[in-house]
Amino acid sequence: MKNILLIFLFIVGCSKPAMWINTTEVNLNMPKDDYECQRDAKLTHPPADFGGGLGGAAALFAYKRQREQFYEQCMEVRGWRKAK
Repeated sequence: MKNILLIFLFIVGCSKPAMWINTTEVNLNMPKDDYECQRDAKLTHPPADFGGGLGGAAALFAYKRQREQFYEQCMEVRGWRKAK
């Protein structure tokens, strides 16, 4: 069971970062926007202790997804969208 959890966390942790395209020509400061959205996502969803086992892994996955959604919304508000 531990091996499955470790493999799952490895796959999730090694996913490629998304490519972002600016939909407006007003804001082209990608590094600044990326940094600020990452920072705000971490502040809004601070790390917590999710415990062990399958329940802890599910909680960690849900937490990471919430943080990722916050980050994506932040980038979209600033005029960026994910490249396909």
